[in-house]
Amino acid sequence: MQTTLPIAIACILVVGGLSFFSIVEEQLSLLAKTVDRVMDQSTTYLEIEDVMGKIDGKTIERMVIFVRPILSTKLNFSRICLRIDNGESSFFFKYGGSVGELRG
Repeated sequence: MQTTLPIAIACILVVGGLSFFSIVEEQLSLLAKTVDRVMDQSTTYLEIEDVMGKIDGKTIERMVIFVRPILSTKLNFSRICLRIDNGESSFFFKYGGSVGELRG
């Protein structure tokens, strides 16, 4: 009886300790994912303020996309690719002209 009680207490402490470390590890993992997500969003994405377009029947005449960089930086739009999806298929448009740089 005397040897089983210390073993039982040791088992409870070990299991409790493992649970504690498991919770800490999960929280650190969640924190790392959150930091990665915030850094990814703030360094590689644009904020799309508004999208407008003008159509004539089935023809798109104009499309305006108002974007804002998350961080103040020069942006080069010469390699922009737009995807238009009608629910059944997607169309990709690449701009082949000359575009100046936009300062955010």
